[in-house]
Amino acid sequence: MPRPRSQSRWRCSTSSASRQDYRSPTCSAAACGTRFPSPSPSPIPISPPISNACEKWFRTATIYKVKTGVKPHREDLDHLEAIRKEFGDKVDLRVDYNQALAPFGAIKILRDVEEFAPTFIEQPVPRKYLDVMAQLTAALETPVLADESCFDRRDMMEVARREAADAVSIKLMKAGGLFEAQAIMAIADIAGLPGYGGTLWEGGIGLAAGTQLIAATPGISLGCEFYMPHHVLTEDVLEERVANRAGHVVVPDGPGLGIRVSEASVRANARVLAEA
Repeated sequence: MPRPRSQSRWRCSTSSASRQDYRSPTCSAAACGTRFPSPSPSPIPISPPISNACEKWFRTATIYKVKTGVKPHREDLDHLEAIRKEFGDKVDLRVDYNQALAPFGAIKILRDVEEFAPTFIEQPVPRKYLDVMAQLTAALETPVLADESCFDRRDMMEVARREAADAVSIKLMKAGGLFEAQAIMAIADIAGLPGYGGTLWEGGIGLAAGTQLIAATPGISLGCEFYMPHHVLTEDVLEERVANRAGHVVVPDGPGLGIRVSEASVRANARVLAEA
């Protein structure tokens, strides 16, 4: 039988991702591939010793989320070991398999990963294996976070019913809108599952909406990750970019979503699309 959930399972949770942050103008953001564009499947292309080009970004980031399961398992472990060796327990380390593991043998792989004390392990197996997610959640000391297993309220109800995760990824674009995302989080709240804010390569308007969602939703208490548009797009449509400072996304404080759209940028890009 699955063991009772306890907050003690969050043994590596970070104060920078605490609920209190959403009462201030910032919310935590993961250090990810937005800052370090790389063909590597990991969002932090670190190898020992750490690259000088990445040094200042690593030193200001508060959460490191590492993509795992694409490269060989040994390389994943070396990657995690390099981060812990470089930064010790000062950083909040998280791993995301994006459904990469087969159910058979997953527990052995994940127990190896647990040696590096990640805050959570995200979506280790494909979404259709919800019973396996439940087994892993019960067996591991590290919390398991559901991402691809939870797109809507029905998914969230099933995850909660089967005890198939300890936490859930809330992505505005995955849910399809602000109200649906908050409805998913409301069910998670009832089930005692904290939320983690995510991203799907949106532009500045979507980023602002997602930031406002997290800031207004106390249950999303595990921080967030955003692929900042100004790192991945040649041009955005905002007059002023959504800021990130010292590993934190700054919540815009203007009317509505807190942003202003550049009409010139919209018109210019509309012409380019028409010509294509």
